[in-house]
Amino acid sequence: MGASMDNKLFVAIILLSIFGGCSKGVPSQAVNMDLNSDGKDDVFYESAEDGSTGYYELSDRNFDGSVDQTVFFDSQNKPIFARLDNNFDERLDSVVTYENYNITRVLIDTNANWIFDSEIKYDQGVMASSTHFESHTNKLTEYKYKFGLPYLSRNMEIEKTEQEFHESLNSKIQLNR
Repeated sequence: MGASMDNKLFVAIILLSIFGGCSKGVPSQAVNMDLNSDGKDDVFYESAEDGSTGYYELSDRNFDGSVDQTVFFDSQNKPIFARLDNNFDERLDSVVTYENYNITRVLIDTNANWIFDSEIKYDQGVMASSTHFESHTNKLTEYKYKFGLPYLSRNMEIEKTEQEFHESLNSKIQLNR
């Protein structure tokens, strides 16, 4: 084998080690990380237990030992959805969905009652609209955005409870992993 062939083989091995190995489960290049040097992994990976070819990236963002963020990736390493605890109370308060690496939708529980009361929709990763339900007034506030900035809003009184609004949001999202 000549030097040219050795170089091509070397490059092929490097590329496979970087991008290959994700036919099922955690990709071979995924490395657990201890971000604050306390001897505990703050970012780690797990295979999906439902038999899919995806995997989870789990993160402890405030270094308290609890997972605060879970991101599910498909076999091509594309994020599909994320679940977050943004106020670090160990309760899910946000869900993010992705399509082709872009955020498409965010559901948020703004009052810590385990019920999503806000929805933000994105168009090609740019905020397009948002809806927020105020449970104490039964009012729905909608905003429309251009270039990610609000330009139109309207308030509506609706006949739904916060739980019904939450269920209508959840019926639009599939997170069975």
